[in-house]
Amino acid sequence: MILAALLLSSTAVPGQAAVVDPFENDVEAFEAEVSEELDLTELSLEALMNMDAEVTSVSRHAESLASSAAAAYVLTEEDIRRSGATSIMEALRMVPGLQVARTGSSAWAISARGFNAEFADKMLVLIDGRSVYTQLFAGTLWADQDLMLEDVARIEVIRGPGAALWGANAVNGVINIITKPAEQTQGNLATLLLGQEDKWIAGLRAGAPLGDSGFVRAYSKYARRDGFEAEGLEVDEGWSNTRGGFRADWTVDDNDAFTLQGDVYSGVVPRQVTVPETTPPGLVTRDLDSLSEGGNLLGRWTRSGDDGTSLSLQLYYDRRELETYLLEDRRDTVDLDFQHRALVTERHDLTWGLGYRRVHADTFGSDVLSFAEAHRTDDVLSAFVQDRIHMTETVDLIVGTKLEHNSFTGFEVQPNVRVVWQQDEQRALWGSISRAVRTPSQVTNDVAWRQALIPDMGSGFDTLITVLGDDDFDSEELVASELGYRIQLTENLSLDVATFFNDYRDLQTLELGELSFLAPGLVEQALVYDNEAEAETYGVEIATQWNVTGDWTLHASYSLLRLDIDASDSTNAQAEVPEDESPRNQAHIRSFYDLTETWELDAALYYVDHLSGGVDSYVRGDIRVGWNPNDSTRFSIGAQGLLHDDEEEFGTGPFGPSTPVESSVFVSAVWSF
Repeated sequence: MILAALLLSSTAVPGQAAVVDPFENDVEAFEAEVSEELDLTELSLEALMNMDAEVTSVSRHAESLASSAAAAYVLTEEDIRRSGATSIMEALRMVPGLQVARTGSSAWAISARGFNAEFADKMLVLIDGRSVYTQLFAGTLWADQDLMLEDVARIEVIRGPGAALWGANAVNGVINIITKPAEQTQGNLATLLLGQEDKWIAGLRAGAPLGDSGFVRAYSKYARRDGFEAEGLEVDEGWSNTRGGFRADWTVDDNDAFTLQGDVYSGVVPRQVTVPETTPPGLVTRDLDSLSEGGNLLGRWTRSGDDGTSLSLQLYYDRRELETYLLEDRRDTVDLDFQHRALVTERHDLTWGLGYRRVHADTFGSDVLSFAEAHRTDDVLSAFVQDRIHMTETVDLIVGTKLEHNSFTGFEVQPNVRVVWQQDEQRALWGSISRAVRTPSQVTNDVAWRQALIPDMGSGFDTLITVLGDDDFDSEELVASELGYRIQLTENLSLDVATFFNDYRDLQTLELGELSFLAPGLVEQALVYDNEAEAETYGVEIATQWNVTGDWTLHASYSLLRLDIDASDSTNAQAEVPEDESPRNQAHIRSFYDLTETWELDAALYYVDHLSGGVDSYVRGDIRVGWNPNDSTRFSIGAQGLLHDDEEEFGTGPFGPSTPVESSVFVSAVWSF
């Protein structure tokens, strides 16, 4: 896939020298490093397209992309920089088969292989091994993940189940955001972006040695973004996010290393939401200014043996607070993870681990939304094992499973079987069968949410529609079959194809519940969460990279998705609506062109098929011009969302219709000193 750019990631390919980005180190450190390392311009095109680039998310340890038995894709720091993306979320548009739809100025719907939503509940998101998936509503609050892009080494995306290693909720995929070691961010760095929608984004980072065997960095970032306008709603106040943090890495000896890192953040998101009232007119629009803040602290010890064995022990604490008109939620997470890899024999590469997570939540509702348990503590105990068996010199069989016990549904078993045939250095065929589950959220378990008030239609009663959780709600289940092929067609051209067939059981539905009399002329109709739907999805994802010349690289992708939901056992006529909330066809092409040694011209086109709710198919264009006058300074000017101004990218979300997405122009500068 992005094989040329993979050599620019922070992890060096075995047998090759690491490539250093001058803008991630101070000038003196960069010049010293270049004198010792191989210059990028000295690499042949064949080396730039080498499939031996590393990926860590497939097996929870480094392996070559060519030998991985999964639909893996890697966005490198160079991809992110040259795309002109101003956030992690916008950068993810480049991943083949991943649907990225902006539902509002501060909200995104991001998932793979169907069932996308603003809170996509089947996509597990990690940052440096720390889960940012919340069990409150089952999904990721993307506005809180506004990392400093210059600190991101790469983003690894696994399309398809990753539950056998990563656990529950890694159903349709895993997004793993990996930041750079402190050693790669030495010196000082300042960034500034001014734009039409991204009003201004400023960052400052400082890195320094820490004793004789360590390095540390600290950073701060502030972002102020404009809102999107929608008919009948005033949502143009914009939103802001402030964050800061640090990372320290020590090399204790030749085998032991330790990492300590942490972040704090605070964000304010103005928004409006339509909520029911028990008196006419029944619905009223209220401001939903959301305050989200929190912090985390992570420590990780690793030991690597000369024989390929390794140990790691990771512990993190995460604190999140969310305050809106609808609810206030405070939750504390403690997560402990142990992993051991051992080369048992020449044929068996065994990885196993144990984990424990405790989440304590205090959740307070409102007159619209409440929870049966305002205070709850949930525990997850887990263990996993995976054995990579070298059947022959070219064929590996991978078998493993994740065992989990959670507070909602008890024991869950999530096995997988994978096989990869490495025909030669240029060709690999792989296949897999996996089981994954999406466990209940606090919402599906015990919420009471007043959704709408329907005026009297001749029955003599107004009807209040209320969604209720059910503590008997089961986990959603997926059994997935995948087949993929990677080939280096020429020294300049690579192709990656993945196909899949997914069989879902016990999918979430809302079923008719009891009808209750609340007051004279007012009744309440309950809708209760249940598991009354099944579905099948299948499709193909194609990605290719072509180094046209030494100065010009093209990336292209196409994905086809078919989704068929069977809700014949459901009482809900809307249960099959998600069939049309994922695009059947998506395609993109992007170009990175070095005009001169100091000037860059980068552009991209994205096509997304139509969705339900009147969301038409669209073509989106991005363009960027970069000027790098010296090793310590770079400038960019660009535009995003061209050809697609003031159009929606998604249908109705949990708080009402999506707002139209507006195009934007920006200028940015980065200085290292």
